[in-house]
Amino acid sequence: MPYSILILRVKLHAFLRHLKTDIRKKWLEMSVSLLIIIGLVIGGYTLFIRGANFLLEQGELGQLLLDRIFYIGWSIIFYLLILSNMITALSTLYRSSEVSFLMTTPLAVISIFRSKFVENLVYSSWAILILGLPLTLAYGTVKSLSFLEMLIILLTGLFPFLVISTAISLSLLMLVIRLTRWFRMRSVLMILGLIFIATLWIYFKYSQQDTLLTGDMASFRLINRYLTNLSRIPFPVIPSYWMSELFVSLSQHHWGNLFFYIGLFLSTGLVGIEVSGFIARRNYHTTFQLMEGTGQQKRVLATKKLTNTQPSNFRSFTRISWLTPQMRGLVIKDILQFIRTPQQWVQFLLLSFFIGVYLINLSRADVRFNILSPFWQQAIYMMNFGFSGFILAALTSRFVYPLISLEGKSLWILKASPMNLSKLFKEKFWLSFVIFFTITEIVAFVSNYYLSQSLSFTLITTGFLILMSLSLISIALGLGAVYPQFHERNPMRISSSAGGIITVVVSLFYVGIMAGGLVWIVTLMEQGSKMINLIPIMISILILNIATTALPLWLGHRSLLRTEL
Repeated sequence: MPYSILILRVKLHAFLRHLKTDIRKKWLEMSVSLLIIIGLVIGGYTLFIRGANFLLEQGELGQLLLDRIFYIGWSIIFYLLILSNMITALSTLYRSSEVSFLMTTPLAVISIFRSKFVENLVYSSWAILILGLPLTLAYGTVKSLSFLEMLIILLTGLFPFLVISTAISLSLLMLVIRLTRWFRMRSVLMILGLIFIATLWIYFKYSQQDTLLTGDMASFRLINRYLTNLSRIPFPVIPSYWMSELFVSLSQHHWGNLFFYIGLFLSTGLVGIEVSGFIARRNYHTTFQLMEGTGQQKRVLATKKLTNTQPSNFRSFTRISWLTPQMRGLVIKDILQFIRTPQQWVQFLLLSFFIGVYLINLSRADVRFNILSPFWQQAIYMMNFGFSGFILAALTSRFVYPLISLEGKSLWILKASPMNLSKLFKEKFWLSFVIFFTITEIVAFVSNYYLSQSLSFTLITTGFLILMSLSLISIALGLGAVYPQFHERNPMRISSSAGGIITVVVSLFYVGIMAGGLVWIVTLMEQGSKMINLIPIMISILILNIATTALPLWLGHRSLLRTEL
């Protein structure tokens, strides 16, 4: 039996025993998480089905849009999988005590890599598949595929799709780390990021994709060019296009194309496994040593800095007189912790990239907002504000929720010190508020500018975003203390835990309520309703936000006081 399979069997056995123990101790938490996941899949499936049926009612244009949306959806999932695998692999392949132990055994490096390949694939793919699975099932239902046909596609298309993305990610990560032998990793990633941004700029600069989001009838020439671009074959060399062709070929009974793309998926997946193994045989052990050496060097530097009572990089904090020494120390610690955790700032750059793509697309849209019908005005209100709320919910769930857990077992030092734990919550709360509210407000102002929205709506949006920032940060920080994981050092695993899933769902549910309240107020204002009629709605929204701000922090503080390390 190959040693990689033996390692996976041992890990699977340990996981099942751990799961059995967790079911006994945390059955309520795990049951709620399972119900939430099922609800997300069913809700996503229902949403995609309704959207697809709406498009199909528009005739041939709707069919073209539906096929393109499915392709774009799986393209986004493919790129997300690559980035997710790279971020996860930093911990799975290098920052793991288990790998350090396995490297001291007589096991071949390729056996260790193979086992970590499967582990990385499973861990980094399951959350994203919550989005991809309902999209796939809905598209298959629209194409009138049977359960057996969809099962064939999932086995011959979806699994190789995951393998290909994992192979690309791990190969790129090993090559990037190998470059750190001559350059700093931060410099390498910065150069790669600049190349990616330049490529994105060139694409948007010279692509002829037209946007039909206008307030009046576009010219026939514009419509014809748009339809021509829409029906053009989009990047046929990436797996997302192959996934689309699998569905089309099976629904139209084009057996030749079907077997071609099945063979393409399977052969590419096998080649990806072999290529990543080839790269691992020559680079995995070397890159592991490089990462170990970098970690030791950072620990030595950190020890030297501790001997200096005033770190040179943060002397500016000492000039902020309104920060007490305790608060300054906590702020400096959290900033340093963020900078020294690659998983954190890589995810932050990833979210910044998606925000940039959204704003770039808005800048290219020709929107005459004042002559749109009230229905489309309200739809744009909802979508733009909802996107801002989604950004804020994603930021708080990813970066605020793990803050308490990242204190680790050294939290006993803070509990044993004269400092009250309420100051710990206060520091993390206001630091997060300043950063994430600023980002969300910039997105809101820029998007409102491109959508030519009125000053009154912009001011209302600003007020709502202030309330949402306070509530979402409180929800993430409070639930992070209620469901802490002090033994885990990977922030991505912390935010992907059962408590993290609960935080995401509660945050998105709250965002939906606030978006509905905003649309309600704007609709009444446009109908000429008096201000006195809006007071009950505003009071209800204010009471909701007071509850969602105070209650999670109180629960988190009480849970932290009872925690024993």
